[in-house]
Amino acid sequence: MLKGISAVADNQYGRKVLLYLLNPRDPHHFHPDIVRILQEGDNSVTRWVLIGSNLYTLRDTLYDWFMS
Repeated sequence: MLKGISAVADNQYGRKVLLYLLNPRDPHHFHPDIVRILQEGDNSVTRWVLIGSNLYTLRDTLYDWFMS
């Protein structure tokens, strides 16, 4: 399983997904303009992005899966 994580982390876009799951919208990893765009999308009626407790539930589930 760790081999798979390594492959994801080596990919430019996969790394961003992992960073977002571990520390969403952290300005150390995401440009402020990107964070602003994501915040604007939070108010959209068509949004499906996981925010709040749903994101942390997903993160915890993936963490358990990666570590098994």
